[in-house]
Amino acid sequence: MNVGTALERDTRSAAALRSFMDGGAVVAHAHSETELLSGMCRTLVEMGGYALACILRAGNDADRTLRPIASYGIETSTIEMLHRTRGPSDPGRLACKTAVHTARPATHTYAANPSASLWSGIGTDIVPVSHAAIPLKISSAIFGAIVVASADPDAFGDGEVAHLVEFADRLGSVLNTWQARNEAHLSTAQSDLTATVQALAAAMECHDPYTASHQRHVAALSVAIAQEMNLSADEIAGLRFAALLHDIGKIAVPLEICSKSGRLIIHEIRLIQTHADAGYAILKGIPFPWPVATMVLQHHERLDGSGYPQGTKGDDILLGARIIGVADVVEAMMSHRPYRAALGQAAAIAEIVRGRGVQFDASVVDACLAIARRPGFNRLVLGCDATIGTEFSDEASLRPDTPDPPATTSPYRTNPLRLTLQQSTAIQLLADGKSIKEIARHMNIGIGTVKAHLSIAYKALGARNRMEAVVAAGFHAIVDGNSSRL
Repeated sequence: MNVGTALERDTRSAAALRSFMDGGAVVAHAHSETELLSGMCRTLVEMGGYALACILRAGNDADRTLRPIASYGIETSTIEMLHRTRGPSDPGRLACKTAVHTARPATHTYAANPSASLWSGIGTDIVPVSHAAIPLKISSAIFGAIVVASADPDAFGDGEVAHLVEFADRLGSVLNTWQARNEAHLSTAQSDLTATVQALAAAMECHDPYTASHQRHVAALSVAIAQEMNLSADEIAGLRFAALLHDIGKIAVPLEICSKSGRLIIHEIRLIQTHADAGYAILKGIPFPWPVATMVLQHHERLDGSGYPQGTKGDDILLGARIIGVADVVEAMMSHRPYRAALGQAAAIAEIVRGRGVQFDASVVDACLAIARRPGFNRLVLGCDATIGTEFSDEASLRPDTPDPPATTSPYRTNPLRLTLQQSTAIQLLADGKSIKEIARHMNIGIGTVKAHLSIAYKALGARNRMEAVVAAGFHAIVDGNSSRL
């Protein structure tokens, strides 16, 4: 190693430590743990000179499963994808796991075979070929790991790693202080917010007791999914409020439409679809320390853009909204509705599996499936009301002597149809003789989007053409006998 290289590395190490101090503003102004950690990843990259940085949280399971919760220079969803596709034996993944299990830093370089880098295929101009995983501790307990990557195969010598360990120790101390401060602040703020949410829930209970109960059930499942995904207590607190209020906008929809047992006409479908916007309008002025209003706005959005009200796609949909979206579908299909009997757990699971990675977040679906494999899933979804202001636990801790409610199936068809509101609307307009252009104009969406909705609907209906789709949708009887009216 020449003097110039050593000096450059020492300069980079010093910059990494300075980046911590420059991140003081991030610490002071962070509104959530994720925002704090994301800001620290950013300062590591911008001041430390690394290609990317991320923070992995260790789960409470025996294997201490790692989940990315903050990053800069790479999307956290991309890190999740890399961990899924690489497999547990990948040396880069093993380095991260070693750091958590041994509480000692671990490094790895792909210098001999750069194309095998864990970070290859992420769409960056420079592919990192080495990285360091530094254990992150809070009060001597392992929180997770800080991972930084570099395009320099020899980036992480002893001196560099020592500086990063010092960085991690300081960050752990700050995170511990920040969490303690935030918990004290939140305990006061949450009591005020809880009173507000209770008032909103009471109003919904008076307007529509069924929807109020539905919201509590969805909240119970949403929290269980979040716990399975090892989300932080802070993230779960925000998710709980959003799930408890996700359908609050239905207070603006006439009850006779929400509970209608027959076919919905176009303007009724549109009225129901306004509940996400209405919920956002109701909640946006409440000073939640989490993006509750946005989660409520987005809970019917889908990864492929087929949801509503804005057609938001992919990572632009908040993780909390993606969790509520899956829990909402599962609870809706497992519960009785005014327009059909419950479809049962098997149908609900089949639905989210069908949309996994397309409409629904794959990691959320996988967490829900893990919960569904355990005893008491029906009890969790249908029998555990999420009382506002209380903690939830997953179904494993529920009373074992309480029997699961019996699964039921729809009396309308042997194979109940499962279309979204947009798909049902498009099929209904087809039944009314509208062309593709007319449907696009009527629904205020693009022609390509209409075709995509119809293609998915045809496949779900097992139809080969317009006439078969209209007949299969049963527009002579009911809209669809599914969860699409939520």
